[in-house]
Amino acid sequence: MIKVLHVVGKMHYGGMETLIMNIYRNINREEIQFDFLVHYIEKGEYDDEIRQLGGRIYIMPNPIPRNFRRLKKAYKGFWRVHNEYQYVHVHLHKIAFLLFPQAKRYGAYCIMHLHNSGIEHNLKGYLGLITTRLALPEAETVFVCSKKSAGYYLKKERSFEVIKNGICAEKFYFNYKIRNRVRGELGLDNKFTLLCAARFSIQKNHLFLIEILYEIKKIDSGICLLLAGMGPLEEEIRKKVRQLDLEDEVIFLGIREDVNELMQGADCFVMPSLSEGLALTYIEAQAAGLKIYTSKEALAEEAYITDLIEGIPLSYPPAMWAEKIYAGRGYERRNQQEALEKSGFDIQATAEYLEQFYEKYTI
Repeated sequence: MIKVLHVVGKMHYGGMETLIMNIYRNINREEIQFDFLVHYIEKGEYDDEIRQLGGRIYIMPNPIPRNFRRLKKAYKGFWRVHNEYQYVHVHLHKIAFLLFPQAKRYGAYCIMHLHNSGIEHNLKGYLGLITTRLALPEAETVFVCSKKSAGYYLKKERSFEVIKNGICAEKFYFNYKIRNRVRGELGLDNKFTLLCAARFSIQKNHLFLIEILYEIKKIDSGICLLLAGMGPLEEEIRKKVRQLDLEDEVIFLGIREDVNELMQGADCFVMPSLSEGLALTYIEAQAAGLKIYTSKEALAEEAYITDLIEGIPLSYPPAMWAEKIYAGRGYERRNQQEALEKSGFDIQATAEYLEQFYEKYTI
């Protein structure tokens, strides 16, 4: 059996983690086994399912700079005991410079998988960029979710392979019955409903989204914003909602397993991210026939699989975002199955590609 060790932060309901789980569910598990090296002691939402599928989870120290020495020691100890892995597939790329040398000592094939096209512009972000680039020479293969992601991290001469962020598309295809049920359960009535499903972090730019909502309310008071997710900025976002007197217009939904159904109930998806490699939600929302408004800066060319997605410059003020979003309401929701099948963003295709890769390079 081919054994692959996926290296992540923790397996919560994030876009990257959902992609890994979609692959895990669809890959040939009789031939390929996924195990996980995580770096937070808190339980991830996917942990139980991983174990049900036969995967093992190993916990490492928190990946903060002051723990780098502890991490290096922990990796040494891990590989002395668990040297059965043919592949180490690193998604938490900022710590790969500590992990790759240990993995290579025991003959593992090293993969770096880049999921973003930017960093937080602070000390933590710049340090992560430096350590990622330190590890790149050690990676035998670099996977990227888009050419934009490759252009940010890699030198021109470095080769890479684009792995499409495949989804279980049939879960997202538009369904009027689900839409009506979701809108009834959430009390949306005839409200123009925006949805953002994303971790509450600087990258996703929720504070700017709240300002956009404030401007839309000036045009139409019958609006609602659904926020699915959690994260370190949640209290700051709630404070912004209170300051702008939007408490009746914003519903905090927490972590949700039914984002596919929330997309049926919403009228548009808005996520003015500072950066993205290629957000899984862009593909999911298009599958649901949902209009998407995101920042031009975060939008990779590979995301344009329908005409439903629009990039708006972050330099535009919230009022201009509001006008564009409100002007786009009232479009016809249509089944996008044909577009999704042509795009190649089907999870089975992604899983088959990786199966062939792991089999080809098995040591």
